[in-house]
Amino acid sequence: MKASQIFSDFLKKNHLYPIFGNPGTTEIPMLSSVEDYVLTLHDSISVAMADAYAQFSGRPSVVNLHSLPGISNSMAFITSAARNHSPVIITAGQQDRRHLYYDPLLSGDQLGMVSNYVKYAYEVRRPEEIPLAMKRAYNIAMTPPFGPTFVSFPMDIMDETADPIETNVAGHSLAALTEDEVREIMERVNSAKRVALIFGSEIDAYGAMEDARNFAHSLNVPVYVEPWAQASSYYKDDLYVQDLPPAFSAMNRILEPYDLILFIGSDVFVYPYTGEDPQFMDRSIFISTQSGHYVGETYFSDPSSFLRAAVKYARKKEWIKPNRFPEKLVYEDIIAKVHRHLKGYTAVDEAVTASGSVRKYFADGPKTYFTSRGGPLGWGDAAAVSVAMLKKKTIGIIGDGAFMYTPQSLWTAHKYGIAAKFIVLRNNGYNILRSYSRTYGYGVEDREFLKFNFNIEKIAEGFGSEVRNYEAESDLEWINEGDAPKVLVLDVDNQIPDLF
Repeated sequence: MKASQIFSDFLKKNHLYPIFGNPGTTEIPMLSSVEDYVLTLHDSISVAMADAYAQFSGRPSVVNLHSLPGISNSMAFITSAARNHSPVIITAGQQDRRHLYYDPLLSGDQLGMVSNYVKYAYEVRRPEEIPLAMKRAYNIAMTPPFGPTFVSFPMDIMDETADPIETNVAGHSLAALTEDEVREIMERVNSAKRVALIFGSEIDAYGAMEDARNFAHSLNVPVYVEPWAQASSYYKDDLYVQDLPPAFSAMNRILEPYDLILFIGSDVFVYPYTGEDPQFMDRSIFISTQSGHYVGETYFSDPSSFLRAAVKYARKKEWIKPNRFPEKLVYEDIIAKVHRHLKGYTAVDEAVTASGSVRKYFADGPKTYFTSRGGPLGWGDAAAVSVAMLKKKTIGIIGDGAFMYTPQSLWTAHKYGIAAKFIVLRNNGYNILRSYSRTYGYGVEDREFLKFNFNIEKIAEGFGSEVRNYEAESDLEWINEGDAPKVLVLDVDNQIPDLF
């Protein structure tokens, strides 16, 4: 069997279609038998699409990059996939090994380039081992903590024939504590007077939203959500207090009254430096599969396994009034209006200035909210398109600066008939940076390099989307209609927000 067919058969057998990618000459041999390929107009877009696709589906997705140049183009979103703990299998072609000595065009140290940001990196040496390499990439990607893996395919190997080494994928993503460990943790929870729960994005990743609610109500204690959660973490019921701000000074004030803080599937993500270290770690227990920045006591377990085992030991406590921190929400009235018209939609959020408002209204249940913790802009455009492949009711809520990084994502939506919808908040500036500058006294908030003006309407039309400017609430009904990709441009004020 030809190596390219071995590769294709593995993808089909293990339900790994579609592949997201942007191919080049080095990939043509490995793609000659591939059946389902979603083309993007830039390598990086394919990685962001695969990242969000994997998060929503809960299974590995596959990316195909164009050797060293394509990997280089995609490094920002490869690091995002790593930070997002997304099980993405990244593949790339490699130059023909018979002339690598001469450093031909498109060749290079692909494994070295990605190795710091993937859990496994391997270059195939023989055609018959392709299923083994892909199986290992699959299993490692799905071993907690989830994360991207990488397999390189030299061109000459993909033209060879061999009898494949048959293998089956049987990944197991759960990681449970012993019953004694669970009982010991719950004895401490039950004996503590003032307990707070902090739920995080792993709750959604492991389908544990109902488990989280049942556990919280069995204890009757305040519930917070981790700072800058990348996915939904808890239903917004009467126990929910607020999302923790991504700054230790604020977290310290909120968590000061509690003598035990239980972080479940969550981390202590921070953004601005506030001159304080965390003062709650000696009273904290972290239960997670991720290797977060935990200084307190830690246990390696997925949240679903822990919550289902722990709930039977939970004893209800007398309700205490929780500490709250004033939330600095931007464009809240606008996002609330959007949510009223688009209930039931999953929001892909890259409206950085307004992210707090988007989380407040949309992150209220399983698979209702996604963003990226990686940092590079442009993730949201691509992610909204791939999530819309799995759930028709998907809305990308994107800032105008972020939107301009990967607007080519709209072309992919148009080409494949994906009903991705977008609301672009246009404030003509990097307002989170302007806010940071004003708050911390850098004095560049009114400089021209933090301002811009784009004709988003023509750009979106050029990539095949239907476009409107927001004039009335009926425009929110318009974006809800039909299966074509649509963009609604909503002009908002350009006043510097108070974010820090």
